[in-house]
Amino acid sequence: QANELALNAQKLTLQEKRLAFLLMALVRKDDEDFKTYYMPITDVLSYLGLNKGKSLYGRLRGICKRFMGRVIELDDSVGGTLLIHWVDRFYFMPKGHRDNPLNTSCLQMRLHVDMKPLLLNLKERFGSIAFRQFAHMDSFTSIRLAEILFYSSFGLQKKSVYYDLEDLKRRLSLEGKYNNFAFFRREVLERAQKEYEGIGPFLFTWETKKDGRK
Repeated sequence: QANELALNAQKLTLQEKRLAFLLMALVRKDDEDFKTYYMPITDVLSYLGLNKGKSLYGRLRGICKRFMGRVIELDDSVGGTLLIHWVDRFYFMPKGHRDNPLNTSCLQMRLHVDMKPLLLNLKERFGSIAFRQFAHMDSFTSIRLAEILFYSSFGLQKKSVYYDLEDLKRRLSLEGKYNNFAFFRREVLERAQKEYEGIGPFLFTWETKKDGRK
C-alpha cells in the first residue's frame, strides 16, 4: 500500500481494519486493475475473529455495511481534499448461485476504483507488510501504531522516528482523547508493547521530548 494510505488517519473499528487488510492482501503487486474477489463466508468470519457467539452472519453483514460508509480523506498538493471510500461492493452469495464460483456460501468483494492509486502500480513511497500478522493484534490502535511505525521507519530501516504527540493521536484516530499523557502511555504505548512481544514484527521503546509541543 502507498505510504499515504498507511500513515493517514483512519476511523475504523478493529473488525473493519481487519477487513481492509483482507481486501488489500488479495491484490497482487502485478495486478493492472482491481478484480472481484470471492471468499467463503466461514473464512471471512474466521479471519475477522468472529468464530464465537450468535448471529455471526448478521454481525458480518453489519460490519460490511458500516465499512462501506467509511471515508478516507486525502489532502492533495494544490490544497484540496479528496474523500473516497474503501469498497464499492459486498455481495453475500448463497451456495448454488449462478455467479458463485465456490461450492459454498461466499462473500463477493470489490475495492473502490478510487483506491487504485493507493494500491496498484506503486513505484515509490510504498511498502509491504504481513497483513495477517498485523491483523491478529487485539486492538485497532495497536494495529495502527504498528503500521505507522513500520511505514515511518521505511520498513524498519530507520531506528528512530519522531512524532508530535497530537499528530500521532490524529493518525491513531484518538483526537480529543487521552489528554493526560499517563493514560496515553498506559492504554496505547504500553498496551502495544505487550501485544508486539507476542505477535508483532518488532519491538519498540519511546521517550518524550518537549520543545514548545510534546
